[in-house]
Amino acid sequence: MCARIADLRPLWRPGAATGFHVLTFGFVLGEVVGRVTGRPASAVLRDELAVPLGVPGDLCFGVPTAKPR
Repeated sequence: MCARIADLRPLWRPGAATGFHVLTFGFVLGEVVGRVTGRPASAVLRDELAVPLGVPGDLCFGVPTAKPR
């Protein structure tokens, strides 16, 4: 999915505006987190945010494996 997003043409000239799409932003964010940390975004969210806050079952990135798709 990220390769397809990277191949898209910008909607405006670079530097003229910024914007994020509700359906593609998560793919891009997950790719950045994965490349920076070397870990899946779901693991980073769980280990670095959800567990320290005491809400590991309440936050997820993507569809939790225990839930039907």
